[in-house]
Amino acid sequence: MAKNDEWLDAVERQVRAHADAPAFEAADGQKMTYGELWAASDRIAAAVAARTDGREPVVVLGHKSALMCAGFLGCLKSGHAFVPVDVEMPPSRLADIMSQLGDPLVLTTVPVPAPLAAALPPARVLDARTVVASSHPVAAPDRGTWVTGDQTQYLIFTSGSTGRPKGIEVSARNVACFMAWVRTFPVIAEG
Repeated sequence: MAKNDEWLDAVERQVRAHADAPAFEAADGQKMTYGELWAASDRIAAAVAARTDGREPVVVLGHKSALMCAGFLGCLKSGHAFVPVDVEMPPSRLADIMSQLGDPLVLTTVPVPAPLAAALPPARVLDARTVVASSHPVAAPDRGTWVTGDQTQYLIFTSGSTGRPKGIEVSARNVACFMAWVRTFPVIAEG
């Protein structure tokens, strides 16, 4: 990995070199290869691009899963920062995050519990499971739309000292520097 390699570049290189290698493996046995992850993120990127204008952030709602990772990549490929939100979050906290973001697209990766679904604008919800399961051919957005450099890669909402969620922006360059640093740890191995 190059020193300032960005996340999408690093994943794409793994896809080209090891498409059949596991990219995601959960304790419950759920697996997704790099090739499957990349294909799923292409479908998600095309669907997100079709439903958005500009570069506004997209909420990715789910739980620790391969599809959530594909959602993150799909957002970045379509030129949008992602906002990871766990499906177990209280509805009032989700509503507060949504109000701070304006009218964001919400990419769901799991079935949404009714109390949480009530906090979502139905017209702005996109189900990643349906998108990925579709058999229609898609063209992923051009590489020129990818989130890079000083563009915001993700927003993480923390409660801080006020108890109210506050969005912290993290750029693609910040993530690239972190990736370069973490790879210096002896416990991080190739693959």
